[in-house]
Amino acid sequence: MNAFRMAQNQYAKDLSGKGAELFGGRWNSIGIPLLYSSLYRSLCILEHLVHLPEGAFLGGYSLITIELPDSSTIQEITFADLPNGWKNNPISPTTRRLGNKFVDDYQHLALKVPSVLVPEEHNLLQSTPP
Repeated sequence: MNAFRMAQNQYAKDLSGKGAELFGGRWNSIGIPLLYSSLYRSLCILEHLVHLPEGAFLGGYSLITIELPDSSTIQEITFADLPNGWKNNPISPTTRRLGNKFVDDYQHLALKVPSVLVPEEHNLLQSTPP
């Protein structure tokens, strides 16, 4: 299985989750490293475009492919696991708790979560070994 990640060129090879650790995200608290990726190239690009200022483009960014072993175990969070308003801003503490628990438990290589932008498609979150 492949996952796709977009990052500024200077961070393209960094798969440590350090950026999310420094700033937090929808699925992790500050201080918890987590690598955000998508199952589709187009979703990966869309997830970045929505955060850019109007008129900006993705020059200076790289789209990389992350190859996951076929034997990888992937935990999935479904809509049934999420509260109403899970995709609102400010970010729901519930999604952060779920992502933090995934990292703390470290039982699966990745966590499959619905996209806020295209809920029928998924993002893939990967933790680094403790």
